[in-house]
Amino acid sequence: MDNKTETIILMTKPSIKTILTGVAGAIIFGAFAYLILPSLLDPKLKLTVKGTDYKTGLTIMWILLGVFVSFSAYCLWTVLHLKTIVLTDKNLIIKRPILLLKKIIPLTNLKNVTEKAFELNTLTHGRSDNVYNGKQIIIDCKNGKTIKFNSYEVPELQSLTSNLNKLLRINDEDFGWW
Repeated sequence: MDNKTETIILMTKPSIKTILTGVAGAIIFGAFAYLILPSLLDPKLKLTVKGTDYKTGLTIMWILLGVFVSFSAYCLWTVLHLKTIVLTDKNLIIKRPILLLKKIIPLTNLKNVTEKAFELNTLTHGRSDNVYNGKQIIIDCKNGKTIKFNSYEVPELQSLTSNLNKLLRINDEDFGWW
């Protein structure tokens, strides 16, 4: 086999859950922000309930607008930072297709892969509700950095983990590392 050619072992797709959550959140929170903004810019519109100070009502509405804009921006950020992963026999390639970014990590720079449980929880009225249960892999690099992927972002995480472990074992045997 030619040393310059790479064989693609696994190519992941962006998570539909992440896309739908990000787009829906950006639209919903953006719509609320859009509905609040005209009432803040037009001094003729009543912002508050009778008996409430105008400046207090205005401050509360600006804070509320800021919260909605922040959530909308975070949801949009989530969609922009979608990941696809390409695993070849020589490299781990992490792509962010919307931002046109690509990071190539040679398999020889990876030390080990560990897997653990992953949960998404929300805090509602003082109690924690479980939204998602899945797995997370943590990849340790030889330079001390770590890379984390979870099954919410990467649907093919189990296949990625098993193929990555196989390749790391093969590379360790090739170089005589135990």
